[in-house]
Amino acid sequence: MAILKRDDDALAERAAQVLATAGGVAESALRKELGHGPVAARRSIAQLLLKRPTVAAVDALLDQLGDHDLGEQVLQLVRHELDAGDDKLTELVAKAASGRVGDSGKRLDKELARVEKDHAKAVPATSKAKPKAKPKAADGDKAAAPFDPTRDPAVVPLLAEHTALLRLLGYLARPQAQALLVAQAAADRPRPVRFAAIAALRRIVAASEAKGTDAAIEALIDYADGDDLGIAQTAIDTLRGARIPERLAKAFAGLAKSKNPAAQKLAMERLPAGGGAGAVKALIDALGGDDVT
Repeated sequence: MAILKRDDDALAERAAQVLATAGGVAESALRKELGHGPVAARRSIAQLLLKRPTVAAVDALLDQLGDHDLGEQVLQLVRHELDAGDDKLTELVAKAASGRVGDSGKRLDKELARVEKDHAKAVPATSKAKPKAKPKAADGDKAAAPFDPTRDPAVVPLLAEHTALLRLLGYLARPQAQALLVAQAAADRPRPVRFAAIAALRRIVAASEAKGTDAAIEALIDYADGDDLGIAQTAIDTLRGARIPERLAKAFAGLAKSKNPAAQKLAMERLPAGGGAGAVKALIDALGGDDVT
Protein backbone atom coordinates (compact mmCIF):
# COMPACT_ATOMS: atom_id res chain seq x y z
CA MET A 1 0.00 0.00 0.00
CA ALA A 2 2.84 2.38 0.78
CA ILE A 3 4.11 2.05 -2.79
CA LEU A 4 0.92 3.74 -4.01
CA LYS A 5 2.00 6.86 -2.15
CA ARG A 6 5.47 7.14 -3.63
CA ASP A 7 6.41 9.54 -6.37
CA ASP A 8 7.41 6.69 -8.71
CA ASP A 9 4.48 6.48 -11.14
CA ALA A 10 5.52 3.11 -12.56
CA LEU A 11 5.71 1.50 -9.13
CA ALA A 12 2.42 3.05 -8.11
CA GLU A 13 0.74 1.75 -11.28
CA ARG A 14 2.07 -1.74 -10.64
CA ALA A 15 0.87 -1.61 -7.04
CA ALA A 16 -2.55 -0.57 -8.25
CA GLN A 17 -2.67 -3.57 -10.59
CA VAL A 18 -1.75 -5.94 -7.78
CA LEU A 19 -4.31 -4.45 -5.44
CA ALA A 20 -6.99 -4.65 -8.12
CA THR A 21 -6.47 -8.42 -8.43
CA ALA A 22 -6.37 -8.93 -4.66
CA GLY A 23 -10.08 -8.19 -4.42
CA GLY A 24 -11.71 -8.28 -1.00
CA VAL A 25 -8.42 -9.05 0.74
CA ALA A 26 -7.18 -5.54 -0.05
CA GLU A 27 -10.47 -3.66 0.34
CA SER A 28 -10.16 -3.08 4.08
CA ALA A 29 -6.68 -1.62 3.67
CA LEU A 30 -7.82 0.53 0.76
CA ARG A 31 -10.71 1.98 2.74
CA LYS A 32 -8.36 2.79 5.60
CA GLU A 33 -5.85 4.56 3.38
CA LEU A 34 -8.45 6.51 1.38
CA GLY A 35 -8.81 9.21 4.01
CA HIS A 36 -5.22 10.42 4.17
CA GLY A 37 -2.04 10.77 2.18
CA PRO A 38 -1.19 12.38 -1.18
CA VAL A 39 -4.24 13.28 -3.27
CA ALA A 40 -3.00 11.38 -6.34
CA ALA A 41 -2.66 8.19 -4.30
CA ARG A 42 -6.07 8.66 -2.73
CA ARG A 43 -7.59 9.13 -6.17
CA SER A 44 -5.99 5.85 -7.29
CA ILE A 45 -7.43 4.13 -4.23
CA ALA A 46 -10.86 5.55 -5.02
CA GLN A 47 -10.63 4.16 -8.55
CA LEU A 48 -9.71 0.74 -7.17
CA LEU A 49 -12.63 0.72 -4.76
CA LEU A 50 -14.99 1.55 -7.61
CA LYS A 51 -13.83 -1.47 -9.58
CA ARG A 52 -15.06 -3.85 -6.89
CA PRO A 53 -17.97 -1.96 -5.31
CA THR A 54 -19.35 -3.14 -1.98
CA VAL A 55 -21.53 -1.40 0.59
CA ALA A 56 -18.47 -0.62 2.71
CA ALA A 57 -16.48 0.62 -0.30
CA VAL A 58 -19.27 2.97 -1.42
CA ASP A 59 -19.65 4.29 2.12
CA ALA A 60 -15.92 4.97 2.28
CA LEU A 61 -16.07 6.85 -1.02
CA LEU A 62 -19.05 8.96 -0.02
CA ASP A 63 -17.28 9.79 3.24
CA GLN A 64 -14.81 11.78 1.13
CA LEU A 65 -17.38 14.06 -0.56
CA GLY A 66 -16.76 16.85 1.93
CA ASP A 67 -12.99 16.67 1.52
CA HIS A 68 -11.56 19.87 0.01
CA ASP A 69 -8.90 18.02 -2.00
CA LEU A 70 -10.63 14.81 -3.02
CA GLY A 71 -14.40 15.33 -2.77
CA GLU A 72 -15.03 16.64 -6.29
CA GLN A 73 -12.70 14.05 -7.81
CA VAL A 74 -14.54 11.21 -6.06
CA LEU A 75 -17.88 12.62 -7.24
CA GLN A 76 -16.70 12.70 -10.85
CA LEU A 77 -15.19 9.21 -10.62
CA VAL A 78 -18.49 7.84 -9.33
CA ARG A 79 -20.39 9.73 -12.01
CA HIS A 80 -18.19 8.23 -14.72
CA GLU A 81 -18.89 4.70 -13.50
CA LEU A 82 -22.63 5.40 -13.21
CA ASP A 83 -22.72 6.75 -16.75
CA ALA A 84 -20.91 3.60 -17.91
CA GLY A 85 -23.90 1.57 -16.76
CA ASP A 86 -22.58 -0.32 -13.73
CA ASP A 87 -25.89 -1.61 -12.35
CA LYS A 88 -24.48 -2.94 -9.11
CA LEU A 89 -22.72 0.32 -8.32
CA THR A 90 -25.83 2.28 -9.29
CA GLU A 91 -27.97 0.42 -6.75
CA LEU A 92 -25.36 0.76 -4.01
CA VAL A 93 -24.84 4.46 -4.63
CA ALA A 94 -28.58 5.17 -4.85
CA LYS A 95 -29.23 3.48 -1.52
CA ALA A 96 -26.26 5.11 0.21
CA ALA A 97 -26.83 8.62 -1.17
CA SER A 98 -30.57 8.56 -0.42
CA GLY A 99 -29.84 7.42 3.11
CA ARG A 100 -27.21 10.08 3.73
CA VAL A 101 -28.70 13.21 2.20
CA GLY A 102 -31.24 13.84 4.94
CA ASP A 103 -28.63 13.60 7.67
CA SER A 104 -26.14 15.74 5.76
CA GLY A 105 -28.80 18.44 5.38
CA LYS A 106 -29.56 18.40 9.10
CA ARG A 107 -25.89 18.67 10.03
CA LEU A 108 -25.46 21.54 7.58
CA ASP A 109 -28.48 23.40 8.95
CA LYS A 110 -27.31 22.92 12.53
CA GLU A 111 -23.87 24.33 11.78
CA LEU A 112 -25.30 27.22 9.77
CA ALA A 113 -27.60 28.09 12.68
CA ARG A 114 -24.65 28.06 15.08
CA VAL A 115 -22.53 30.28 12.83
CA GLU A 116 -25.39 32.74 12.32
CA LYS A 117 -26.09 32.83 16.07
CA ASP A 118 -22.43 33.51 16.86
CA HIS A 119 -22.36 36.27 14.25
CA ALA A 120 -25.53 37.85 15.67
CA LYS A 121 -23.93 37.92 19.11
CA ALA A 122 -20.74 39.47 17.79
CA VAL A 123 -22.42 42.27 15.82
CA PRO A 124 -24.20 43.94 18.77
CA ALA A 125 -21.01 43.72 20.83
CA THR A 126 -19.15 45.52 18.06
CA SER A 127 -21.84 48.15 17.60
CA LYS A 128 -21.90 48.94 21.34
CA ALA A 129 -18.18 49.65 21.40
CA LYS A 130 -17.19 53.30 21.35
CA PRO A 131 -17.16 54.35 17.70
CA LYS A 132 -13.88 55.45 16.29
CA ALA A 133 -13.31 58.00 13.60
CA LYS A 134 -13.23 56.26 10.26
CA PRO A 135 -9.85 56.55 8.58
CA LYS A 136 -9.87 57.83 5.06
CA ALA A 137 -10.09 54.92 2.71
CA ALA A 138 -7.03 54.38 0.61
CA ASP A 139 -7.39 54.29 -3.14
CA GLY A 140 -8.40 50.83 -4.30
CA ASP A 141 -9.72 49.75 -0.88
CA LYS A 142 -12.87 47.65 -1.06
CA ALA A 143 -15.78 47.56 1.36
CA ALA A 144 -15.91 44.58 3.68
CA ALA A 145 -17.73 41.62 2.17
CA PRO A 146 -21.19 40.94 3.61
CA PHE A 147 -21.49 38.13 6.12
CA ASP A 148 -21.96 34.77 4.42
CA PRO A 149 -22.33 31.80 6.80
CA THR A 150 -21.72 29.30 3.98
CA ARG A 151 -18.09 30.47 3.83
CA ASP A 152 -17.38 29.65 7.47
CA PRO A 153 -14.59 27.03 7.72
CA ALA A 154 -16.80 24.74 9.77
CA VAL A 155 -19.64 24.96 7.24
CA VAL A 156 -17.65 24.53 4.03
CA PRO A 157 -17.05 20.73 4.23
CA LEU A 158 -20.65 20.08 5.32
CA LEU A 159 -21.92 22.20 2.44
CA ALA A 160 -19.63 20.41 -0.01
CA GLU A 161 -20.84 17.00 1.19
CA HIS A 162 -24.53 17.92 1.05
CA THR A 163 -24.40 19.54 -2.39
CA ALA A 164 -22.36 16.62 -3.72
CA LEU A 165 -25.02 14.18 -2.52
CA LEU A 166 -27.71 16.25 -4.24
CA ARG A 167 -25.71 16.23 -7.46
CA LEU A 168 -25.24 12.48 -7.10
CA LEU A 169 -29.00 12.01 -6.85
CA GLY A 170 -29.25 14.08 -10.02
CA TYR A 171 -26.78 11.83 -11.83
CA LEU A 172 -28.89 8.81 -10.84
CA ALA A 173 -31.96 10.55 -12.34
CA ARG A 174 -34.50 8.61 -10.31
CA PRO A 175 -37.99 10.17 -10.23
CA GLN A 176 -38.41 9.38 -6.52
CA ALA A 177 -35.70 11.95 -5.74
CA GLN A 178 -37.84 14.80 -7.15
CA ALA A 179 -39.63 15.76 -3.95
CA LEU A 180 -36.39 16.03 -1.99
CA LEU A 181 -34.66 18.03 -4.72
CA VAL A 182 -37.59 20.43 -5.09
CA ALA A 183 -37.54 20.99 -1.32
CA GLN A 184 -33.80 21.66 -1.39
CA ALA A 185 -34.25 24.14 -4.24
CA ALA A 186 -36.69 26.27 -2.22
CA ALA A 187 -35.98 29.95 -1.63
CA ASP A 188 -35.25 29.46 2.07
CA ARG A 189 -32.34 27.10 1.42
CA PRO A 190 -28.71 28.29 1.18
CA ARG A 191 -27.89 29.52 -2.30
CA PRO A 192 -25.25 26.84 -3.08
CA VAL A 193 -27.75 24.16 -2.05
CA ARG A 194 -30.36 25.67 -4.38
CA PHE A 195 -27.90 25.66 -7.28
CA ALA A 196 -27.06 21.99 -6.70
CA ALA A 197 -30.69 20.90 -6.30
CA ILE A 198 -31.94 22.75 -9.38
CA ALA A 199 -29.11 21.38 -11.50
CA ALA A 200 -29.76 17.89 -10.08
CA LEU A 201 -33.31 18.00 -11.43
CA ARG A 202 -31.98 18.36 -14.99
CA ARG A 203 -31.71 14.69 -15.87
CA ILE A 204 -34.91 13.81 -14.07
CA VAL A 205 -37.19 16.28 -15.86
CA ALA A 206 -35.50 15.46 -19.15
CA ALA A 207 -35.94 11.72 -18.77
CA SER A 208 -39.46 11.70 -17.32
CA GLU A 209 -41.23 13.17 -20.37
CA ALA A 210 -43.60 15.28 -18.26
CA LYS A 211 -44.85 12.30 -16.23
CA GLY A 212 -44.99 13.16 -12.55
CA THR A 213 -42.74 16.20 -12.90
CA ASP A 214 -45.39 18.89 -12.42
CA ALA A 215 -44.18 20.05 -9.01
CA ALA A 216 -40.59 20.28 -10.17
CA ILE A 217 -41.41 22.10 -13.41
CA GLU A 218 -43.76 24.51 -11.65
CA ALA A 219 -41.02 25.43 -9.18
CA LEU A 220 -38.46 25.80 -11.96
CA ILE A 221 -40.73 28.18 -13.90
CA ASP A 222 -41.04 30.30 -10.79
CA TYR A 223 -37.28 30.38 -10.25
CA ALA A 224 -36.63 31.17 -13.92
CA ASP A 225 -38.53 34.43 -13.46
CA GLY A 226 -36.96 35.27 -10.10
CA ASP A 227 -34.77 38.18 -9.04
CA ASP A 228 -31.70 36.04 -8.38
CA LEU A 229 -30.23 35.88 -11.89
CA GLY A 230 -27.83 33.07 -11.06
CA ILE A 231 -30.61 30.84 -9.74
CA ALA A 232 -32.82 31.91 -12.65
CA GLN A 233 -30.20 30.87 -15.20
CA THR A 234 -29.75 27.47 -13.56
CA ALA A 235 -33.53 26.96 -13.65
CA ILE A 236 -33.63 28.03 -17.31
CA ASP A 237 -30.86 25.57 -18.17
CA THR A 238 -32.78 22.80 -16.39
CA LEU A 239 -36.06 23.69 -18.11
CA ARG A 240 -34.39 23.72 -21.51
CA GLY A 241 -34.37 19.92 -21.70
CA ALA A 242 -37.67 19.36 -19.91
CA ARG A 243 -40.98 18.35 -21.42
CA ILE A 244 -43.52 20.93 -20.25
CA PRO A 245 -46.81 19.35 -19.05
CA GLU A 246 -49.93 20.70 -20.76
CA ARG A 247 -51.26 21.89 -17.41
CA LEU A 248 -48.24 24.20 -17.03
CA ALA A 249 -48.12 25.45 -20.63
CA LYS A 250 -49.74 28.76 -19.67
CA ALA A 251 -47.36 29.36 -16.76
CA PHE A 252 -44.38 28.48 -18.95
CA ALA A 253 -45.64 30.77 -21.71
CA GLY A 254 -45.75 33.55 -19.15
CA LEU A 255 -41.94 33.54 -19.20
CA ALA A 256 -42.23 35.24 -22.60
CA LYS A 257 -43.05 38.40 -20.64
CA SER A 258 -40.35 37.87 -18.03
CA LYS A 259 -37.99 40.70 -17.17
CA ASN A 260 -35.20 38.19 -17.75
CA PRO A 261 -34.26 38.05 -21.47
CA ALA A 262 -32.98 34.48 -21.12
CA ALA A 263 -36.36 33.34 -19.76
CA GLN A 264 -38.13 35.18 -22.58
CA LYS A 265 -35.97 33.45 -25.15
CA LEU A 266 -36.58 30.03 -23.61
CA ALA A 267 -40.37 30.43 -23.76
CA MET A 268 -40.30 31.75 -27.32
CA GLU A 269 -38.10 28.86 -28.49
CA ARG A 270 -39.58 25.95 -26.59
CA LEU A 271 -43.35 26.29 -26.64
CA PRO A 272 -43.95 26.56 -30.39
CA ALA A 273 -41.45 23.79 -31.07
CA GLY A 274 -42.73 21.11 -28.73
CA GLY A 275 -45.93 22.11 -27.01
CA GLY A 276 -48.71 21.46 -29.51
CA ALA A 277 -51.71 23.68 -30.28
CA GLY A 278 -52.53 24.29 -26.63
CA ALA A 279 -49.01 25.48 -25.92
CA VAL A 280 -49.00 27.79 -28.93
CA LYS A 281 -52.29 29.30 -27.76
CA ALA A 282 -50.84 29.79 -24.29
CA LEU A 283 -47.86 31.61 -25.77
CA ILE A 284 -50.11 33.86 -27.89
CA ASP A 285 -52.25 34.62 -24.84
CA ALA A 286 -49.16 35.40 -22.77
CA LEU A 287 -47.94 37.82 -25.42
CA GLY A 288 -51.36 39.46 -25.60
CA GLY A 289 -51.84 38.76 -29.29
CA ASP A 290 -54.55 37.21 -31.43
CA ASP A 291 -54.48 33.73 -32.93
CA VAL A 292 -54.71 34.60 -36.61
CA THR A 293 -55.05 30.93 -37.53
